Amino acid sequence: MAPPSLALALALAAAGAGAARAATPFSARSRLFGTALKNAPIPAFPAEWEIYNHSCAAPPCVITQLHFPSIYPGGGDPWAWEQGVLRVYVDGDEPSAPSIALTLLQLAGVGAAGAKGDSHSDVSPFSAELFGKNAQTGGVWSTMRIPFQSSVRLTVQQAPSGVHQGTFWGIVRGVEALGITLSDMELPPAARLVQSTISGAVFQPQQFITLAQAPAATDGLMLSVFLDATSVDPNYLEGCFHIVNGDDGAVTWLSSGTEDYFLSASYFDEGVFAGSQAGLTYRGAGGDLSCYKTHTRDLVPFHGGMQYIWRNNEDGKSCPNHWGSDAVPAAAAAPQPARIRGGLGTAPLNLTSIVFYYAWPAAAAAAAAETA
Repeated sequence: MAPPSLALALALAAAGAGAARAATPFSARSRLFGTALKNAPIPAFPAEWEIYNHSCAAPPCVITQLHFPSIYPGGGDPWAWEQGVLRVYVDGDEPSAPSIALTLLQLAGVGAAGAKGDSHSDVSPFSAELFGKNAQTGGVWSTMRIPFQSSVRLTVQQAPSGVHQGTFWGIVRGVEALGITLSDMELPPAARLVQSTISGAVFQPQQFITLAQAPAATDGLMLSVFLDATSVDPNYLEGCFHIVNGDDGAVTWLSSGTEDYFLSASYFDEGVFAGSQAGLTYRGAGGDLSCYKTHTRDLVPFHGGMQYIWRNNEDGKSCPNHWGSDAVPAAAAAPQPARIRGGLGTAPLNLTSIVFYYAWPAAAAAAAAETA
């Protein structure tokens, strides 16, 4: 038996390693893959141009980094790199249904509400834990883990204004035989990154908004939430976030207001910021803003599906003002003419949102737990 001091040291070391992050052992199967493209000719819109594909020889395989320095316009086309679209097709996705589809600007957690190419109207340069934007005309990147079992295919499409051939720079990198972890929680090998998107939809005051919904047969973990919102009335920021767990219907309130969810307060009264866990990448007139929240350290698991819900404003009744079994459930909220911090909102909200979460068949999680 090891001496007590040595045993204690070994125990502390093991506990520290486990608390930091679950690990995938390095092996001969841990192979690097990827590419880098320089001065690549990208065809005119609407062509969808393949920049990379890979067949997985040792699953699970994972995209570990995407970096797009820019799309330079050709033939006198305007600068519009931020409207270029990335699509990621995982394990044989249909051409009309990629697992991931978002603009290059959205890849960096920056919204179209304020960022227009080289206008410097956003908070960049910045680097969060999962993404960032480090150049005036691009430099967008992401390290969100994108797992796949058999194949992955990535394409890029120019902005609609790109009617001539442009020039593209890009980097794709990944590793075979790599498990996915979120903070200190290891995901099952069957985990898949899911994107839930609302694009330019209009919501009325007091309307509940389902930002993401996972099927009943899935378990999972939230990864990130991105909002790009415009409204003449900032009082929609009174709305609270909550998640409804699928297998038991439990409601967990995630915020006491919108800006509170994004780790700020008082309608973002300090202005734009960018941190590892949350950021306000743009703040304009009225209620125009773009913001992100990551759940890499602040874990939000769900079982048997989920509904992830927000609200355009809040009537003073739907968000609970105390903890307990008699706290107001979201679905029971009824509008009332109460005046709260910013006043009762009266304007519609135009919203683009992107929620990423990992999901896997519920049986896979049970099998993984049994194996462990």
